[in-house]
Amino acid sequence: MIGLDERDAIVALKEAGFVAVGVFAPAKLPAGVVISSDPPAGVHADVETTVTLTVSTGH
Repeated sequence: MIGLDERDAIVALKEAGFVAVGVFAPAKLPAGVVISSDPPAGVHADVETTVTLTVSTGH
């Protein structure tokens, strides 16, 4: 999900059966870009797990 637009990442997670929540944090990347996730990419997570996406504010 890292590097994707927040909207695209949320859609992909929902289609895969996860619950997506976005939080915002300052970063040098463009606003709206996912900069991290919890659980992180590559970690096994059960369907319906909440995935928190940290999204750049662009600052």
